[in-house]
Amino acid sequence: MWIELSGDQVARAERVGSRRQEYNEGIAKPDAYGFTGDGRRAHVQGATAELAVSLALGESWVEFSEDYEGLAADVGADLQVRSTLHERGNLLLHPRDKDEQPFVLVRLHKAPQVEICGWVLGRHGKHEQYWRDDGPFESRPCFLYPSRHLKSMESLAEQRGYKGI
Repeated sequence: MWIELSGDQVARAERVGSRRQEYNEGIAKPDAYGFTGDGRRAHVQGATAELAVSLALGESWVEFSEDYEGLAADVGADLQVRSTLHERGNLLLHPRDKDEQPFVLVRLHKAPQVEICGWVLGRHGKHEQYWRDDGPFESRPCFLYPSRHLKSMESLAEQRGYKGI
């Protein structure tokens, strides 16, 4: 599914991502999972993806919280959102990701047009066959769940009662 963000929505996501990065720098918090790239860019990317999912599903989005590690979800009551800039990118999951939470993959390769690819429960994506700790994942080991196996966003809306789709 695709959603196009307005200029105001893109600017909102940029403000939120920048604020998240400034907060992390202010408390000297390192980026998660061994990430060593541009933290601001990663936070803006994440905020953009979260906003798009929030709009598509008609669910709430916690833009910023000083206790964001204690938050139950990125969107709504329990959705976690992961994003990539790669046109054929897959969903990255980590061992500590919650098994019962739905994880949504969002691709931002055509932003402000955003591709919401689908979802999977954490436990279904964290199987040994998807584990990667070599090549580009040597410093950031994770489960690389293929996008072609994701469930549709319509099925998520139906299963969880979201009204936005």
